[in-house]
Amino acid sequence: MKNHVGRAHPRDKTRMRAKIDCKGNKTPGSVLDLSKLGAGLYLSRDIPVTFGDEIHFKTEEMGHLTGTVRWSRSPRVGVSLALSSNTEAKVKSYYKLIEDAKSAD
Repeated sequence: MKNHVGRAHPRDKTRMRAKIDCKGNKTPGSVLDLSKLGAGLYLSRDIPVTFGDEIHFKTEEMGHLTGTVRWSRSPRVGVSLALSSNTEAKVKSYYKLIEDAKSAD
């Protein structure tokens, strides 16, 4: 792929249920993977999602996050997270939760 830029940060596999909303079209789904800058989503129902759309998703573990659709191959969507201190804190909190769970085992 010409001029392709790889991921800035590696993504970690996750298993979080999510409520997903893209331009008022809603579906349940899940967060398949996560990094500091992005996420891979699975849409349980086919809703219109295109490159550049703002997308919102909510999980029990991280609360509400917003991002921009970077690619879509139904039923999967790649999202670049909206960068803010709030988003950064939510993602860090999720990783801390995972690390705490691993060390408790």
